[in-house]
Amino acid sequence: MKRPKPFLNAGHLKWLALIFMIIDHTAVIFLANGLFLHLNDYSYDFLDQMYSYFLIMRNLGRLAFPIYLYLLLEGYHHTKDLKKYFMRLGILALVSEIPFDLAFSNQWLDWQHQNIFVELMIALMLFAWLDHFKERWFMRLIGIGLAFGLAYITLADYDIFGILAAVILYFAYGKRVRESIAILPAFAFEYYMPTVFLSSLFIYFYNGERGKVNQAFHYWAYPGHLLLLYGIKVFIF
Repeated sequence: MKRPKPFLNAGHLKWLALIFMIIDHTAVIFLANGLFLHLNDYSYDFLDQMYSYFLIMRNLGRLAFPIYLYLLLEGYHHTKDLKKYFMRLGILALVSEIPFDLAFSNQWLDWQHQNIFVELMIALMLFAWLDHFKERWFMRLIGIGLAFGLAYITLADYDIFGILAAVILYFAYGKRVRESIAILPAFAFEYYMPTVFLSSLFIYFYNGERGKVNQAFHYWAYPGHLLLLYGIKVFIF
């Protein structure tokens, strides 16, 4: 059977991931860390309805990370300067940490949970390690183990599941059908697995083209939207 014509470029995927991420963070910041902390102020029926919305938003939000991780792998294979790519992620990890901690734990610094760029940095280093030791499987296994350990120690956003997804995607890279289903095993035991499946469809219909992408906007939208959501939450509650 002939594969349907792909119609999504990298720009489309970035916008989809950004929208899903904002939906997810809105649910956590306003509902889990806002409204649900004031249970006595609202009726049971209202809170029950809000919890239903919360679950829907969280499920939609699970679509973001697989798309971002896939775009990271694409970026790795197409970047002309890996060091600069890594440095950009590092700078964004540092800049985003305070907005991330304020938004999710109401603290200036919270070492119990790190922002998504920490996970992406580990994944990017792992891709480079796996390429460097293409003919040495033992060294590749060591690199994978180190990446798992680093994600666990740093308390990165998706922990070892994000690194597992990165490993599976890395070895699936090159065939679109294989890439589109590769993300699923890593999240097989996740509560939001049904919607993670939808991210496979977006990857499946990716046409490999860059499209119109404002790279700076999509990078800085992460700390920017966290600060904005936190400010609104403080104003409301």
